[in-house]
Amino acid sequence: MFQRNLPSGRSSSRSHGGNTAAYPALSPEETALEWELCLQLQRNPFINVLSLSEKIKSLYSIFRRGGIPETSPPFVQDQESGNLLYQILDSPQLATLFTRLCGVKLITLHVACIEHFRAYKRLPDSLMISLPTNLQFAAEGGYAVVERGIINGNAFVAVKRLNMQTGGETPTLLQLINEALIWRFLKHKHIVPFLGVTNNSMSPIPALVSVWQPGGDLSAYSKRLDLTNNDRNDKILGLLSGLEFMHLHGFVHGDLHTWNVLIDGSGNAMLIDFGLSVVAAARNQQFTSARGGDPPTKAPELLAVDLLGQARPTVKSDIYSFSLIVVEVYTGTRAYEPFRVAGWTPLHRNAAIIEGTLRPNLEGLGMDRKLIQLLQRCWDSDPDRRPFVQEVKKEMEEIVCRGRRAATGRRG
Repeated sequence: MFQRNLPSGRSSSRSHGGNTAAYPALSPEETALEWELCLQLQRNPFINVLSLSEKIKSLYSIFRRGGIPETSPPFVQDQESGNLLYQILDSPQLATLFTRLCGVKLITLHVACIEHFRAYKRLPDSLMISLPTNLQFAAEGGYAVVERGIINGNAFVAVKRLNMQTGGETPTLLQLINEALIWRFLKHKHIVPFLGVTNNSMSPIPALVSVWQPGGDLSAYSKRLDLTNNDRNDKILGLLSGLEFMHLHGFVHGDLHTWNVLIDGSGNAMLIDFGLSVVAAARNQQFTSARGGDPPTKAPELLAVDLLGQARPTVKSDIYSFSLIVVEVYTGTRAYEPFRVAGWTPLHRNAAIIEGTLRPNLEGLGMDRKLIQLLQRCWDSDPDRRPFVQEVKKEMEEIVCRGRRAATGRRG
């Protein structure tokens, strides 16, 4: 039965919700790609294999070659196709096949998938997982409560329950959908693994479930252990690896600070909290949140236009925030904390940051001179003069290698 619906290479059409989708004729290479997609998806319990080939052709007709604007992707109109698109994007191998089949960028498909589920105010069926057991309070912030639980009998997980936003259930659900899907698409060794969403006994909004990170956040970890500069630089490089992956895949973190960098059981830095993350190229993507991000690490251009949390983060504002994380890792205090202690009000501090007259003092920290120069470029008042993450990571790798060689020489 399944073979009757495998790719035939012929053009056809089928009605979806009153709309007729014209399926393009596929080239031999495209037919082979569609065949491989079908074979790899046929065991997925969330996919109806009897119409799988036609569904893939339908998606292909939406995303077919033809100058799709990267900032305004086409809308996937029926829920079955939305679920299928998510299943394809959830597998890096399938996503690569489908982008080759359609001839579009991966970020275009990501944005279309996110916008689809936001429009229907729902999450992909396969993201739902069982409620973890033995839940215990772990932490609380202004926007969420985090509990530690157990799943599959012995695996520790973090359960993040979003607090209800101003405006009630709908904006909170939209924030959850945005965070869950972006997080699901970010699979990297320096990004906390996202497991899915689960029912929330405290709210109609589901909770986010991720792998528990026993080392805690980077701020507490740095204060708890007597780290050498080489140790600090290793953590910084791990953070940059995760951030580079985000930026290269078209995503902006939007809320970088040490509390959103966790440490796993092996001492690796892991990015988390994508509640303010956005798509870098999608200028038309709606960005509204009751959250304003972390003011002490906000870039000056965001502080200058930040009204009710609507300033849109960019890859360059992430770079500014990164530079202040480095300062905190080296000093053990937040970058501008000394100025607060000295009597500066947040208003005066922010005004000086925006003007470019206030930046952290890096002298006396034993910091590599090249790292000092790098940080000074990263917190430049002009975003266009800040380096991209690839350049920052490359220079950080050189700093790490130089530090290791020096340590080896001292031991010898």
